[in-house]
Amino acid sequence: MKLDERIYGSQLATIERELLFKRENTGFVRFDGNSRRIFYLDPSPFLRSNKNEVFYLTCGKAPVRNSLVEVHVTDSEVIHSGGKGGFSKTMVKFVDSWESIAPASISKARGLLDFEEVIDWFRTPYVGDKGVLDCIGMGSALYISSAPPYRRHVGGINAAVLGKQKSWNGYTGSMNTIIPADFRRASSDYYYRISEQDRYIGPEGKKELSLSCLNPTLTPMQLPIILDVEDVKGRSRINEYCKEDYPVLGAHIIDSLLVNPSIPGTLEPYIAEKTYELKNDLMDMGGLPYNQDLGSAISLMGLAYARLQHKTGCSKEDIKEVFEFWTDMTHNASRELSTPASLTELYSLRRDESTLYKDLCSAFGTDVDVPLPEAKKATALSEPAFGDALLKLNLKGYVLLMDNSMIIRILCKV
Repeated sequence: MKLDERIYGSQLATIERELLFKRENTGFVRFDGNSRRIFYLDPSPFLRSNKNEVFYLTCGKAPVRNSLVEVHVTDSEVIHSGGKGGFSKTMVKFVDSWESIAPASISKARGLLDFEEVIDWFRTPYVGDKGVLDCIGMGSALYISSAPPYRRHVGGINAAVLGKQKSWNGYTGSMNTIIPADFRRASSDYYYRISEQDRYIGPEGKKELSLSCLNPTLTPMQLPIILDVEDVKGRSRINEYCKEDYPVLGAHIIDSLLVNPSIPGTLEPYIAEKTYELKNDLMDMGGLPYNQDLGSAISLMGLAYARLQHKTGCSKEDIKEVFEFWTDMTHNASRELSTPASLTELYSLRRDESTLYKDLCSAFGTDVDVPLPEAKKATALSEPAFGDALLKLNLKGYVLLMDNSMIIRILCKV
């Protein structure tokens, strides 16, 4: 069933039910064509309103498309129309002002599921060590939560799924069961691509792009999900006990995607500390069987965890939790799954990357924060070469990008 065809309460997200049945003059903005004065208020960007009403902004600045607002109605008028389909009437409401509402204020207060229930559900298909199953549950829950746009980039989070074919089949069965089909289409603004093929997918036109690959070696991944399990339960057996949960979990995903938590600036030093720890752990292990994103992993996992809880901001405790998850997942799982990728091949610097890193260290030192314009002045690299090299340095854990990528923290080599 398509998202815009849902009609039953069990199929609706918390936010959608609240806006449909309990709140007036409140919803997500959908403009009428190219107009910025005439608009509708939908229960979510994924479900159109069933109310015969339209809003006309009489003055002031228009709200942002797909933003959640409550409008102040000064007057209204009923318009009757007729045609081949019969007669209808539409309520036109005149608006002189509006105010934004945080979606999390609705979804967190009246959530369908507690986030621990979501984590626990993803343990269901597998039989094995409790510690490993706990990590699989957490990793899977982080993946479906995705991450909001961060550092001026398209949102999303990438998961490296390591395991054998039978385990992968259990994983894809769970994901395809609860992630709405609309989000698994390449044309979706929020695209989850779950595939055995490890290949580049362009983010163009996407709000969020989350990749999940079996035993990847090329694509940078933030999130490890290592399926080091004894057995995988059959889908018919799982359906017998969990079928009623599927629409509720799908609705939970919608609630999560409408929440866009942020990372406060005061948290950046702690993220830098945990990034150093992650890098050291990776080196001590001799690497992992996939290309671990070093510079963005902590931040993106933290944002996904905050989203899973339907919070507006990421906390120090959230960062601590996802770092411990990463450590437990990578250390507790069997090392026999595959051979670690070459650290030298993955994390050594290419010419422009090495040039930029040396220029930054020479001009500013390490463990310091540098404004982006000042960093550009410290190197002779061209604008395109600078931008590409900076992203690669972030991926390889030589710098952290902060404050919407306007501040660069230069990290030491490990």
